Amino acid sequence: MRFLFKILLISFFCSGLQIFFPWWSIALAAFFVSAALKSKYAILAFLEGFLGVGLLWVAYTFYIDNNTNSILSNKIVQLFPYIDTPMMLIVFSALVGGLVGAMSSLSGHYLRSIFEKQDNNVYRRRY
Repeated sequence: MRFLFKILLISFFCSGLQIFFPWWSIALAAFFVSAALKSKYAILAFLEGFLGVGLLWVAYTFYIDNNTNSILSNKIVQLFPYIDTPMMLIVFSALVGGLVGAMSSLSGHYLRSIFEKQDNNVYRRRY
């Protein structure tokens, strides 16, 4: 449940920041959400950032693509040699945004782990 909450929180803050700031503001939102709310494992922080930003960008680019009848998408597709359709362009942009969100969320997770108190008793068993 916390996993889904962080995904929705990252998506919410990213969508709000993208209205007023450049595209890289998604990195700031994912970083601060991940630094503020602890994830148990680093892979969860990575996935939260990736899914939060990636799903947001899929929805947002699909919305824009449908409202403009793919006029701009078809012109951009002609610039890339390996992207054939506007849907591939949507997936590619979601991968780029997802990776930016994932790396910044992972950075926030590691920043938080630096300041957390570590257990000094290395001989205690953990079950």
